[in-house]
Amino acid sequence: MNPSSNPSPACTYHQLDNGIHVLTIRNLTRVATLEYYEHFERLLDGQTKESPTFRWLTDSTIGLGPVGFGFDQTRRLVSRLKELPPFRSAWLVSGDKFSLNLVESFVRVLRVPRIRFRTFTADQYDQSIAWLLADE
Repeated sequence: MNPSSNPSPACTYHQLDNGIHVLTIRNLTRVATLEYYEHFERLLDGQTKESPTFRWLTDSTIGLGPVGFGFDQTRRLVSRLKELPPFRSAWLVSGDKFSLNLVESFVRVLRVPRIRFRTFTADQYDQSIAWLLADE
């Protein structure tokens, strides 16, 4: 369940000491989007409804990649997410309102009940970690 760090220039993964999984988007391409979902799917392997809360941070402060393509990739995973443990997901995005609203709307449209989701601006890293670790 714990993939090794990947030095890919498009999307990187690492796990923090507190257990939070961090996916960082390094460029705004379809390749980065595909790598993001490949990392994510590897992380989901072995997870069940009985597993502890899955906590992940997506760092997309570089910007938003191909939104339609990302939405298609996410929809592909939605049925699988319903069979997995509860999730807490935080997205770090650039500080512009458009990015914040787009990401939040994207998640609302998917309607995945087991995911608690929140966006944060790039300067709110510490707040995003605290929120991910909270048990609400």
